[in-house]
Amino acid sequence: MGGHPAQPEGDRPDPGPTDPADRPHRRIRRAPRLPSVVIERPRLLTRLDTGSPLTLVRAPVGFGKTTLLTQWARRLDPAAVTAVWFRVRRGAADPAAFWAGLLEVLADAGLAVPPRRSWPTGSYDLAGLVERALLAAHRPVVLVVDGFDRAGDAEVELTLVDIVRHVPDLRLVVTFRDHRSFTAPRHLDVDTAVVTARDLRFTVDETAELLAVAGRAPSSVLASTLASTLHGATAGWPEVTRAAVLRLQDDPTADPAVVPAVVDRVASDYLEHRLVPQTRGARGTDLALVTSVADGFTEELAAVLTGGDDVKPDIEALVADGLLLAERVDGDWVYRWPTHARAALERELARTSPERVPGLHTRLAQWHLENAEPAAALHHARRSGDAALVVRVIEEAWLTLAIQHPDDLHRAFVETPLEPIAASSRALAARDIYIGLPDGYLPEIARLPAREDELTALAVRSDGAEIVDSGLAVLVALRRRGALAAATAYGDRLVRLAAAARAAHPARVVPLHPSVRVQVGMAELLVGDLPAAQESLREAHALSGDDPFGYVEATAAAHLALSHASVGDLRQSATWLERYDAAPDPPRSTAPVVRATVAAARLFDALDRLDLDRAQECERVLAGRTGREETWPFLTAALCSLALHTGTAQDAVVELRRQREARGELTASGSFAGASLAAVEVSLLLALGRGNSARAVLEGPFRDHPLLRAGRARLALMAGDAAEALRIATDIGWEESAIPRHRLEVLLLRAVAAHRQGEQAHAREALRRAVATGRATGSVRAFTTVPRADLLDLARHDEDARDFVSQEPLASAPDLFPGSVSLVELTPRERQVLAGLAAGLTTQQVADRSVVSYNTVRTQQRSLYRKLGTSDRADAIARARALGLLPARRVALRCGP
Repeated sequence: MGGHPAQPEGDRPDPGPTDPADRPHRRIRRAPRLPSVVIERPRLLTRLDTGSPLTLVRAPVGFGKTTLLTQWARRLDPAAVTAVWFRVRRGAADPAAFWAGLLEVLADAGLAVPPRRSWPTGSYDLAGLVERALLAAHRPVVLVVDGFDRAGDAEVELTLVDIVRHVPDLRLVVTFRDHRSFTAPRHLDVDTAVVTARDLRFTVDETAELLAVAGRAPSSVLASTLASTLHGATAGWPEVTRAAVLRLQDDPTADPAVVPAVVDRVASDYLEHRLVPQTRGARGTDLALVTSVADGFTEELAAVLTGGDDVKPDIEALVADGLLLAERVDGDWVYRWPTHARAALERELARTSPERVPGLHTRLAQWHLENAEPAAALHHARRSGDAALVVRVIEEAWLTLAIQHPDDLHRAFVETPLEPIAASSRALAARDIYIGLPDGYLPEIARLPAREDELTALAVRSDGAEIVDSGLAVLVALRRRGALAAATAYGDRLVRLAAAARAAHPARVVPLHPSVRVQVGMAELLVGDLPAAQESLREAHALSGDDPFGYVEATAAAHLALSHASVGDLRQSATWLERYDAAPDPPRSTAPVVRATVAAARLFDALDRLDLDRAQECERVLAGRTGREETWPFLTAALCSLALHTGTAQDAVVELRRQREARGELTASGSFAGASLAAVEVSLLLALGRGNSARAVLEGPFRDHPLLRAGRARLALMAGDAAEALRIATDIGWEESAIPRHRLEVLLLRAVAAHRQGEQAHAREALRRAVATGRATGSVRAFTTVPRADLLDLARHDEDARDFVSQEPLASAPDLFPGSVSLVELTPRERQVLAGLAAGLTTQQVADRSVVSYNTVRTQQRSLYRKLGTSDRADAIARARALGLLPARRVALRCGP
């Protein structure tokens, strides 16, 4: 990097030994030679240009430290700075030798250094000469110390930092491999820039540029794909990336598919020629091989794997050589092999000692399980081939795995035979959640006593906490199966068991209790017991501070918001949506379910407020999720309610029926989910003007369910029977227990029906109450479910009501339903004839089945055709299906040719 002035022969520094092998240091006038394939890296060069007095470049071998600094040093202006490059060679552990070598290169760079024969022998005095030479320099000095870890002396390090403090115009740049040099406390008061292995990894763009330098066209699609594939295979490891590029350069026809194989070959070569030769003997080699089965390891784990006690020297040697990456994690040193070095070591272990591999994975699984790292334990248990060990890991940590590592748990169940799983009721139930169980298994384990004293006796047993844990798995399995009645009954017993076990085994049960409450609440919500669900979910939310899995707070708030929003309780839904927003983000495994639940709650809320823009944003979040979530009835009901406003009611009817048929186990007679969907279907059909079809739903399995009262009153009003609509809408007992949304809708239907019946005082009072409710809650959608003309006519007698319905969003909201529908009324005999015709029976066969004459059937047939407005059998059947007088025809789907 610069010469020095000519000096008289006697005053020149003694060059010392001329054979490089006899000296630990080498004088370098210029920076080292660059590799044949190299690129500029502005993002790193700019960091080096920042001018910090101390710059540390720490990375393992093969990460391009020297290459980067060589590029940077060549950019320096020799007229402005004196650049000195000092390469520390192996074996330079003597501090005096270090300082003597540094003095040589300073003299070689032209700094004022006394003749060699006058140098002192002590390291302290030699360091003083170095400092004086740097202070006397005519220009700022940039000193690069390359490979400092080979010096291996803390005294040298401290002295170097001290020199930086006292020489204002000095910039010191140090490269080293190990993690123990230049630790932060030693240079806290010095402005320091640090470049790490993470920084030195190639980016995708840099990989593409490297390929271009090697002759690969960067503009081609192939080159772009090649760069992405290469970067993914090497993880940006510079030496392996550069070597792979050179291999690919030799084969210009290579496509991205060959990249992994090329990288594997390069990594294997690196293992053979660079890695293993530096592992220093059999002990080091064995340590390298056995630790490669671990993603990362501590000294303790390395001792477990090797079966030895004193592994620290071997680990430190590997770190010092830059072969192992080291980082502080929670106060402990954790070591990792570079990605492809590890892969190559694993292959070497499998080739030379395949019989050791299962045992090593067993040790790892047991160690990780004992250290509360279930995902790593499960991974290694699977790789060990020991099914009993897999089951043990699942049994001890199924909930943690289910919440935080569901994909790993699923794979374990797919791979593990049922027989070893059957030995654990907890593992069996967890398996049922993921891939199901053969008939008979779950009912066999889904047993808890009903009596309080028997539950208490279970709770205080030594395994009481384990019984709660197993019960939680069974509860989730029952709910996921759709066995909601069984799940809620089981959940009631589990809650009592957990409460007793919490007192007996607090350390083990307190972390489980929030999960018990939230899972019970979700089952109660699905079965339609909203008061019980809300109580359980509120309790879960209150206990969420004890939840170690990080999912209960957001999950409870989301389901509470949905439970209130689905019935039109806007105040409570808003409260719980705010609490959801304030909660920590749910774990990745539960996030999609929780976010879909929240989106459905927000959709209900937006619809009740007639905020259709916000409602459609929620619809986009829910797209494609209704068939995948347990809460699908709520999601479907929300989306179908939106369809009334977007003109897509027909599509919504088709989708609702498809979902209901696919998930029929959740819509049994009397269930909240089934009744909710039936009520929504009635609204969709009435919006389409299909009164008979709506009536068929109202007369179906849910005919007596309270949720269908609003639809029944609306059908009567639209069919022109205001008296019947008023009768249905005037039921104080129903009103007291009705959900807020339907209560408001029925109040408005009552107002319109009374108005049409001439009962104006009754009508105005009903409207007054409805307006007061709308103002107080912000719920206005119900006002669009009755004819606007009737509403305006009534409101003209009440200034408050007139003002309310004349403001946006109601002022421009169209009617959701047509003014009227026509109903086709058939006698019981006509229905019987219609069913026979639809079944393909002849007129005589219908007569024989009904035990009447042929002529009687013909008379009923003619009456039927007249009511349907048709003249033949085929048209009559088609018309009857369209009107809902016959069930819709099912289309059989054929698979394959």
